[in-house]
Amino acid sequence: MWVPYAAQFFNVFIQLNLILFVFNLLPLPPLDGYRIVEDLVPAHVRVRMAALEAYGLIIFLVLIFVDPLYHLTIGPLFQYVVPALYHFIIGIFLGVFA
Repeated sequence: MWVPYAAQFFNVFIQLNLILFVFNLLPLPPLDGYRIVEDLVPAHVRVRMAALEAYGLIIFLVLIFVDPLYHLTIGPLFQYVVPALYHFIIGIFLGVFA
């Protein structure tokens, strides 16, 4: 009786966590993806990145709210990457528990 609700809950739970995972890996300050990129680039690039770090929130808001930029940057990420990860996770889950 409650099994369909539990399945729906876990479905939504997995999708939300994948969205947060991908979102957090965006290379914009103050997200973790920015810190990863910052650690991987040479020192002279880090200096330029540090100068732009104060504008991270503004850059992010522009990417989200300016429609053409959203469809070129973040939109495809959530349109293609999140569903691919979701199907991968569900495939592993169904393979282990089938």
